Amino acid sequence: MFIRSVRRSAAIIAFGLLTLSLVLGTTSASAKPGASNSLNAKLCQKGGYLTLARPTSPGTAFASEAECTSFAAQGGVLTAYVPAPSAGCTALAGIATGRYYSVDLVPLSFLAGERITVVATDPAAGTTGVTLLINRVAADGSATLPAELSYDIPTDGTYAVMSIVAGGAGNALMDFGCVRP
Repeated sequence: MFIRSVRRSAAIIAFGLLTLSLVLGTTSASAKPGASNSLNAKLCQKGGYLTLARPTSPGTAFASEAECTSFAAQGGVLTAYVPAPSAGCTALAGIATGRYYSVDLVPLSFLAGERITVVATDPAAGTTGVTLLINRVAADGSATLPAELSYDIPTDGTYAVMSIVAGGAGNALMDFGCVRP
């Protein structure tokens, strides 16, 4: 009887110790501060904060490395910074698709990497092509219609955008766009 009682007590103690070690092991593993957040915080270093934002405001980059690192180290989720479109992109997107002979915009500001597009279709009689001019210089063109033209903005700055159809006094259905690929 005494041996059975000792075995039962030993089993209970062993079970208790096993349970205690599992609880302590779990607690110490999850208590390591910043174990998984340190990788996110490192993304902010060496200028990385300029390309990162909070998911709630992807159009606003972090103002400093310290701000980004602090946010990430506290468990904040980082997302890619997506700048708002430039005034030029917004203006081009606002031009209604329509029949035009030419469209000549006052100089507008654009951001590097934005792509200006012109799709010209449905030419009137005598219309033979279309040209996209940037700062009065032909940037893309086609001698036939329909045509899709594009120009990638190389640096932040002001650009005058013009599109004109070729051949007589005809016009074409034109759709203007601007995207950030």
